[in-house]
Amino acid sequence: MRDLYKEKVIKTAIQEYKNSVLFGFGSNTANTINVMENAFIMCSPFNIQGVAELQKTIKKAK
Repeated sequence: MRDLYKEKVIKTAIQEYKNSVLFGFGSNTANTINVMENAFIMCSPFNIQGVAELQKTIKKAK
């Protein structure tokens, strides 16, 4: 079963990070990394599409 809300949270978190990096690293980038980590914590117990990509993006960001 797909959870479209959680999938959208993951996609939004990744997109916000990419937009933040595009405009240069700053305090907003640290905030978007935090949002990605929170999204990962929320979605990792479930089989949600995009969790692996989110985890890879978090590792790359740190």
